[in-house]
Amino acid sequence: MKTKLLLTAFIALSGVTAKAQLQVQPIVGSEAGFRVTSTLVSGKKDAVLIDAQFLISEAQKVVDEIKQSGKHLTTVYITHWHPDHIFGSTIIQQAFPDAKFVALPATVKEIKDSWQEKAKEWKGVYKDNLADAVVIPEVLKGNTILLEGKKLEIHGPVQGDDTHNSYVYIPSIRTVVAGDVVYNGIYPWTREANKAQRQEWVKVLDKIAALHPAKVVAGHKDPAKEDNVETLAFMKEYLHFYDEARATADNKEAFIAKIKEKYPTLGLEVILQLGAGAEYPEK
Repeated sequence: MKTKLLLTAFIALSGVTAKAQLQVQPIVGSEAGFRVTSTLVSGKKDAVLIDAQFLISEAQKVVDEIKQSGKHLTTVYITHWHPDHIFGSTIIQQAFPDAKFVALPATVKEIKDSWQEKAKEWKGVYKDNLADAVVIPEVLKGNTILLEGKKLEIHGPVQGDDTHNSYVYIPSIRTVVAGDVVYNGIYPWTREANKAQRQEWVKVLDKIAALHPAKVVAGHKDPAKEDNVETLAFMKEYLHFYDEARATADNKEAFIAKIKEKYPTLGLEVILQLGAGAEYPEK
């Protein structure tokens, strides 16, 4: 009888523990929004959102997902300044006015310095599907966000597709939400990273691998792809091959052809074309 009671208590306790484990839900934008990922990290009652989408329609999908989850959104963390990670912020703030927007100091500064210019640049493309303003995050105090007592560790600034990227490590579930340090099934954005910076990017990938994560959520991804650790190896291989192709290709067209031959199934070729344009500027 005592054994049965102990077993019942153990099963009940295990159920409580399982329910208390944080859950991670990537919400991926459309091709028009560059397949950017917003990641909802949820506890039993509360949630944290990592990155705020680009387009109004995509941000509304994020809002709908959060409302459907029934969680209380406490915090929105922005991994870096690129417009596809911040321009959906006003839609999210309107839906969840109590949520606190935070970012690292360099990210806050770059958003302040760039958002108006970027709004003018992209408004002609997306018209009414691009917000007229963004939420300027507060500077994150320290390098940790707490969600129901569990740590979300902020690592940055680090080199990714931009010098001031960051990623989030969640030790309790061995998960990295990688921001634009990692791409999955999509051509990585290299337009703002020169050869030396790409080499630093590889070092950051090694640091993420040293955490021995069980799951890695990319900042941009094919929604059909799993969030597995193999994306780290892919990113290293891609960046190495990118530099090899750059060293041997005489022109932009030959360079693009080499990359596409090696990686024919990656999505959003326009990203590759823009990166190649930076490598071979028109004279």
